[in-house]
Amino acid sequence: MIRRLGAFAALAATLALGGCGLIDRIGLFGSDKQPERAQARDGVPAGTLAGTVEADAPLSAANVRVELYDITGVEPDEAVKKGEPVKVARSDRGGRFSFQLGSLAQAPAGRPKTWLVRAAPGDGDAAKTPEARVTFTAQNARGRLPTLYLWDGGAKADGDARQVAFRFAPLPTGKSVDQPVYGVELTSSNGGGPFLPFVNGKPEIAFSRLALQELGWTYRPQASLEQRQADGTVYHAVYRGAPRSIAGGNPPPLTRQREVKMVPPGLAFLSLTDGRAENALPHQMPPGATVEIDLGTPAEVGSVFLFGLWMEEDQEIAVHLGNARGRLGPALARAQAADAFEIRLPQGASGRYLAVRFAGRLVALGEVVAYAPLDPARWEAAKPQAPFSTRVDKAPVN
Repeated sequence: MIRRLGAFAALAATLALGGCGLIDRIGLFGSDKQPERAQARDGVPAGTLAGTVEADAPLSAANVRVELYDITGVEPDEAVKKGEPVKVARSDRGGRFSFQLGSLAQAPAGRPKTWLVRAAPGDGDAAKTPEARVTFTAQNARGRLPTLYLWDGGAKADGDARQVAFRFAPLPTGKSVDQPVYGVELTSSNGGGPFLPFVNGKPEIAFSRLALQELGWTYRPQASLEQRQADGTVYHAVYRGAPRSIAGGNPPPLTRQREVKMVPPGLAFLSLTDGRAENALPHQMPPGATVEIDLGTPAEVGSVFLFGLWMEEDQEIAVHLGNARGRLGPALARAQAADAFEIRLPQGASGRYLAVRFAGRLVALGEVVAYAPLDPARWEAAKPQAPFSTRVDKAPVN
């Protein structure tokens, strides 16, 4: 299941990284063996980190706040949210900046430090503006960092009645041969943290409009690069464009904010119907368990969507409908977990209680969304693309 970066497996944190560098000349971290040689190559003194900010118009690369965090043993987002950088600098007219680390640069023997360098314009509020981050782990932190590019991307959302497509200008990569990995970060107006549906090597991402449901969303493009240095240090760079808004055009699902019960043990909760995909199943469920949703009144159900599904062993999933709690008739539809993003029910299937039974162990589930029958000409794609990956393991995983 893909969670918010670090939480919803992902996307929350960092993207799957690929590619080369943003600039032709990338500095090296110093080593105990050849400190003079390393300094000569990049012109950066010992105990110093230096870099450059570049920016898409109309943003300026001058006077940009650049923060340095020691995130050893800490999630990057948590460190930034706490807002206690160990060093703060401002870029000059040419976008240049540096940090004089002194004794902070050298980590204890055998215990390298992990650092995060972050740049954002204005007051540094990443929720409103483009943001650039570079993270790395080193025993001795010094050298020239990759460019901190304030990349807006000019993101646009369009498409048709079945799909929404996000398109944005590619990240400048100089003479790099490899391309960045791109993604789009979505945050629902219904609350909760952002998630990254999927990534690829092109600045264009599309998926089924059904995934947006009826909610409003904030979306922003992301690009990431991985740059390996001669001494083995790896720079992980993530660039986030400015946020924009998009509204889901779906009819409200039958399941929105409806009570859910897990059987066993019969506990009631709302986390699978609240529209917040990262607000997931509170714990694993044994083989044969059922998720039962009270729709409030009898209703005809056309499709059931399962977001963020992860199952072990037996993959079979069965969908039931009935008019009495716990007294469900025969299965109206069956699917294998790998194909269970959308499960279509036969025409005329109706009932007050919707139950989804999982033959194998249910490890994770983010959201259950059920719709009344929809106009095929408007809503049904040939094969809807899940906004989360579905994971299936044939045997239990420790």
